[in-house]
Amino acid sequence: MDIEYNTRGFLTVFFRQFFVFILVFGLITVASVFYLMNSENVYEARGSLLLRLGDDARPDPTFSRDQNRSSDISSSHRKDTIQSYIKILQSRDLLRSVINDMGVERLYPEVAQNTENLLSPTEIAISILLGGAMNLKSDDSSVISIGIENKDPQIAAEFTKLLMKSFILRQVEIYDTPQITFMKQQIVEAKNKLEASQEEFHLFKNIAEISSIDEEMFQLVREKTDLSVVAFSALTEAQAELDKLEVEKAQMLRTYKQNSPMVQRLEESMNLIKAQIKIHQGSLDARGETSNTLSAKIADIDKRISYLESQRARFDQFQRQTKLDEENYFYYVQRGEEARINDILNMQNITHISVIDSPVVPLSPIRPRKDLFFVLSLLAAFMAGVGIVLVRELQDERFSRPEQVTATLSIPLLATFDKRERRL
Repeated sequence: MDIEYNTRGFLTVFFRQFFVFILVFGLITVASVFYLMNSENVYEARGSLLLRLGDDARPDPTFSRDQNRSSDISSSHRKDTIQSYIKILQSRDLLRSVINDMGVERLYPEVAQNTENLLSPTEIAISILLGGAMNLKSDDSSVISIGIENKDPQIAAEFTKLLMKSFILRQVEIYDTPQITFMKQQIVEAKNKLEASQEEFHLFKNIAEISSIDEEMFQLVREKTDLSVVAFSALTEAQAELDKLEVEKAQMLRTYKQNSPMVQRLEESMNLIKAQIKIHQGSLDARGETSNTLSAKIADIDKRISYLESQRARFDQFQRQTKLDEENYFYYVQRGEEARINDILNMQNITHISVIDSPVVPLSPIRPRKDLFFVLSLLAAFMAGVGIVLVRELQDERFSRPEQVTATLSIPLLATFDKRERRL
């Protein structure tokens, strides 16, 4: 039957199907109350661990107080490190060790009493924890939050504390610290190799009479440049003097003859200056075969430069090998010092993981949320009752109001009468 979609229509339907609504609403409400009364509370104890990552994780033996260093690491490296610690927390070996320390009969009594399962109680307890009873959360603040669910709040808090303690001890054991004995052996070998390289390099420099090619080359080029400047200055002055004498000769020839004594003396002076110019030009030309002191010095410098260039390949080879051996030696020295410090820290149980929030006994359960569940169950019961009432009304073919007769038969309604009880 059609429903009149207004307040009057809905109220009419409600009162016609009142008992159906009460029945549906009551059944759902009773079922919800029965569930809440018989459901077991589950409590969650939570604790938090702080991971010191980067340079703050372990002390750096090469760091000076006067130096400035940054403890920042890349975001990807931070996430990978945190995920590796979460994997350790979720490892079955760690959980098995903690469960055995506490006792599976305390953690899950119902599991310990069930002897029909093929798996051992410890393995079943691990599966329960990994299946959702253990909640691990982490963010970009280098904090790992650990939550353990259990029906007993005291057991939940105790197991969480034991898990955090066992995790700290486990990561100390697996922390990547080289063995001190091995590192000492590597330091000795690297030192011997460095001393051998230094001795070979020193012997080569003594035989070749070379201390530093780059420094000596710089000094030779500078000296050659200075000598060339001196020779060029002398050549310029001699050329200027020669030009001056040629001007005087030209003026003198206007008055005197070519074979006059004064002209002859002037030409002798010019010949001397020309000889000096030739000598200076030979000094500037490294290929000039002159025997003057300046040109000989420049030739010696060129010869030494050529010799140094011929020895550069071997010199660089010895230098590279010595530098490489020196870097390896200092690397092993630093690693050996880190191994020594880490060994001391591990023996004293000093780690880069700190407990910032110790688990406490939870006061209220995390589920079921009885207040919220009851409100939602009432809402669901009301919606279910209204839905069933509307469906029953739509499927009912009887007339309940005069307007339905007129709307269905399309004929006017002349009169209506109320239902009267039959008299006996």
